[in-house]
Amino acid sequence: MNKLSYRNRMLIGYCVSMVGLSLLNLIVGVVPTTMSDNNLNMMFTLLSQILCMGIIPLCFSIAFRPVRGIPDLRQMVRDYHYRQPYNPKVWIFVLPLCISFYLVTQLMARLTVLLLTLLQFTFTVNPATIYTGPLDLVKWIALGSLLPAVFEEFTHRGVAMDALKDRGNEVSMVLLSSLLFAAMHTNIIQFFFAFGGGLIMGFLVIKTGSIYPAMLLHFANNTFSHMESYASQHPDSVLGFLEKINAFYSNSIAGLVVSFVVLIAAAFLTIFLLMCIQRYCGRPEGLRERGLRLGKQKEGKYQWAITLDTYRPYGKPTLADNVPLIAVLVVTLTMTVFTYVWGVLR
Repeated sequence: MNKLSYRNRMLIGYCVSMVGLSLLNLIVGVVPTTMSDNNLNMMFTLLSQILCMGIIPLCFSIAFRPVRGIPDLRQMVRDYHYRQPYNPKVWIFVLPLCISFYLVTQLMARLTVLLLTLLQFTFTVNPATIYTGPLDLVKWIALGSLLPAVFEEFTHRGVAMDALKDRGNEVSMVLLSSLLFAAMHTNIIQFFFAFGGGLIMGFLVIKTGSIYPAMLLHFANNTFSHMESYASQHPDSVLGFLEKINAFYSNSIAGLVVSFVVLIAAAFLTIFLLMCIQRYCGRPEGLRERGLRLGKQKEGKYQWAITLDTYRPYGKPTLADNVPLIAVLVVTLTMTVFTYVWGVLR
């Protein structure tokens, strides 16, 4: 094991995690059961989050690190960005970012549905989560929002990004971890907005030095989604106004145009907030900040820009370093493409 690179060791743990998740998907999909859809969904969520994206990658991370013991565990916590942001003022920008981030993912989801419809993709109606009342909403926020925010962020913005920084750079860390995050869903409908969301959350981790803002974004995004689903089933509830807004967006040309204008405005707001975070609450001076730059240059400096380091301090990864990465991408992307092909053929 000592001959394996750090990147390879950490990615093996991630690879085993995704294999476990794929097997769980297969078992739930083909094994007959008398459980209700809600209970089956609950069991799948608990196992996929806590076991596949929690216990398994954590065990491999501890076992495969160069040094074992308490000091190493503390270093692992720091490597996975479980620390306070460089600047606590970042939360001023992160809170409104939660709203604009959700609207951006909705824009990408609608564009995906439109594109797939044009490609003659047939959508299936999966059993929806049933909310019998407010307590069910709270339960599913805990299961479908809190658990993914904790465990999916640990696996992708923690384990995966830490592995990819070895013989990599910030651009490859964000791109590859986002690709892994999108492919993990093994669903063509979720792939594109999950990839876009992964880019934003990965950028946040690098600029703030902390995984907590990304966890909050993930939690808020899933929570808003559950609130919309609850409102569609309980239009007379306190959240019923969300269903009225969706009905306006969906039932008229004017509503459709307004929805896209709002969502595009949210995309620009998201970019602006990310630039504010980088400029006012980003990492301290002295850390490398050169490489990919997207933004406005003024007096020889990028005043408002998205910047990511493109240096590879430890050299380029070899094919051997990327074997687990290639393996898990082949499996998950194949399953994702299959969902598209099956949707077109059926």
